[in-house]
Amino acid sequence: MHSGLAFARAMGSLVASADVHRFFVDRYLRLAEFHRKRGSAGRARSLLAKAAEHWHAMCPDEPPPANAAVMPLPLPPLLTWLVARGTLPEKPRKVA
Repeated sequence: MHSGLAFARAMGSLVASADVHRFFVDRYLRLAEFHRKRGSAGRARSLLAKAAEHWHAMCPDEPPPANAAVMPLPLPPLLTWLVARGTLPEKPRKVA
């Protein structure tokens, strides 16, 4: 997970973008929740600390915009009555 970030730091001039830090925040928060559910509180705390480091590194001035606000309203469901009323009459076969 850190290979790309370590490579960027090794080059010196490359700085991790806010999107990279946002990815690590999301990843560490999910991993912390995973470990917390399985009873590993120490590991969860260390992962939360790493998530906090990346959160402060991306310099969040305001929360990210909500994506649900730009989604269109769903169309109402189209209901159809699919009940057979009987069989179709058979057409006579043409014999050659």
